[in-house]
Amino acid sequence: MKKDQFKQFVPYLLPLLALIFVVIMFVRWYSGRTAQGPDSSLISNDLEVSSLSQDEEESIIRGTADFATVEMTGEGQASGEIRYQLMDDKLNFTVTANLPDANE
Repeated sequence: MKKDQFKQFVPYLLPLLALIFVVIMFVRWYSGRTAQGPDSSLISNDLEVSSLSQDEEESIIRGTADFATVEMTGEGQASGEIRYQLMDDKLNFTVTANLPDANE
């Protein structure tokens, strides 16, 4: 009799395990999103913008290994890149853009 009862529940076992897995992953995702809070944003009242020294600027443009690069694409011949580095809770970044002449 036990085998017959077990066979009745076997088709429901895999969907039940999949549903439990999805619920666990959703809870982990949601708790990760809410744990970040508003302080993790790059835009805040505590944001301070400062210019780089000439040596720091040349180091970024030359392309040191510490900076990550994100390529930008645009319409037509427009292109560019963003080089950034997170160091000591500060974000250093440079935006370089190659734009076509506006007169053309």
